[in-house]
Amino acid sequence: LNALGSVSHSAVTVISGLKGWSKSDIKRLRQAHKLGIAPDAKLRFKYLLSHKNELPAAVVRNACFALILDYPNGIKPYVDYLESPSQFQRCRLGALVSEKQGDLEQAYDFWQECSEHFLGESLTPFEQSAVYQRIAELDEKGNFSCMGEGMSGAEALEESISIDPEDKKTYLKLLDLYDQDDNQKAYQRCIDLAIKHFPSDREVLSTAIIAAQKKGVFKKAVSYANTLLELDPINVKAKQLLVDSHLAHARKQAKIGKLAIAAKELAIAAATEPQKRRVCVIETLQSLIAYLEGDHEQASLLIASAQENADTPLQAQVILLVEAAGLPMLKANTVNSLVGKFQLARQASPDSLLSAVEQLNKYHHEAVPKLDISIKSLSKAFDNAAQGLTKRQEFDQVCACFCNISAFALLKKFASKALKQFPKTPLFDY
Repeated sequence: LNALGSVSHSAVTVISGLKGWSKSDIKRLRQAHKLGIAPDAKLRFKYLLSHKNELPAAVVRNACFALILDYPNGIKPYVDYLESPSQFQRCRLGALVSEKQGDLEQAYDFWQECSEHFLGESLTPFEQSAVYQRIAELDEKGNFSCMGEGMSGAEALEESISIDPEDKKTYLKLLDLYDQDDNQKAYQRCIDLAIKHFPSDREVLSTAIIAAQKKGVFKKAVSYANTLLELDPINVKAKQLLVDSHLAHARKQAKIGKLAIAAKELAIAAATEPQKRRVCVIETLQSLIAYLEGDHEQASLLIASAQENADTPLQAQVILLVEAAGLPMLKANTVNSLVGKFQLARQASPDSLLSAVEQLNKYHHEAVPKLDISIKSLSKAFDNAAQGLTKRQEFDQVCACFCNISAFALLKKFASKALKQFPKTPLFDY
C-alpha cells in the first residue's frame, strides 16, 4: 500500500495490468492506503463493511467479528448488514469484551453461558475445552462460583477432560485444585484417570507417586517410581521418590511390629543410591530396628554412621527423635541411650539450626504427625544454635517452620529473639 501511494497514476495502470487488478480493486487499495499505516479497529471495521459486496463474505464476516472486540459499537452494524450471531457467538463476544474491559465476573458469566450453547455450533473438542478452561481460570482469579450457581474451577476442568481426555495439563491443574481443597477422594480418582491415559509420562508418574505416598499405598508408590526409573534411569527426582516410598513403607511395617519387612525395605532404599541426608534417615531407622531386635552393638554402629552422614549433629538428632516417635514400642531409655551418643550442645551453630529446620520442613511435607512433641527436648539445643542468627531471612525460615509444626513455645522464643534484632516487624509481632 505504501508503494502504491508513492507511484504515478500511469505506473499504477501498468502495475494493475500486470497484476490483473480491476478499477474497483485499485480504488479499494487507494482507500485502504488513506487509512494510514495502523488504522484503529473502527476504521478497519467501516472499511470492510463498505466493501462487503466486493470481498468474500466469510472473510468480511470473520474479520468484522474479530474487530468488535476492540470496537464494541460495531455489534449493531454487524447484525444489520452481515449476520445475526448465534447465541454462542454472542456470549463469546460478550465474554471477550468484558475481559478487555476488566469486568471478570461478567466475563465468567458469559463464558458459562457459552458452555450451554455448544449444540449447533461447528466447534472442535479443543474449542469446547478452551471455554471450560477459561471458566476455570476466571473462577481461580475471582472465586465467582461461590457467589451463585456458577461452575467451579474444578467442575469446569472436569468437563474439559471429559471432552479432551488427552489433555495432560488439565489433569495436572485439576490435581492441584483438589490438593488445595484437600479433596483426597477426587484427587485419587483424577490421578487414576491420568495414569490410565498417560502410563509412561514422567510428570504424571511423579505426581502419582506422591499421591500414593499420601494415601499410604506405598507398594503402588514404589511401582510407579520403578516405572519412572525404567523410563529415565538417571532421573534424580525419581530416585528420591523411590527412596522416600521405601522409607515410608518401612516406617509403616516397623510401627506394627513387622521388623523383617521393614529391614528389607530399608535395605532396598539404601541400595538405591539415596542422597547423603536420606542415608542418615535410613541408618537411623535401621539402628532403631536393630535395638528392637536386641542387637545393641549394631544399633550403636549404625547411629554413629547416621551422624556422620547428617549435615550436622543437630539435624541427626532431629531425625532420631522423629523416627523414634513413630515407633511406640521403643522404650524411653533406649531413645535416651541413643541420644546420648551425639556430641551436640557445644557444636550447635546457626548452620546446624537451619539444617534441622530444613529436615523438619521435609517431615512436615510428608505429614509426619506430632513433630512439636518429638523435638520438645531439643529446646536448649535450638536456643544455643540461635546465638549466631543475624539475618532476617533466617529468622523468617525458622519461625515459619515452628509455626507450621505447631511448636508454639519455640515459635514464641524465636520470634522474641527476632524482634530484638528487627524491632517493629509485624510478622514477628504476630
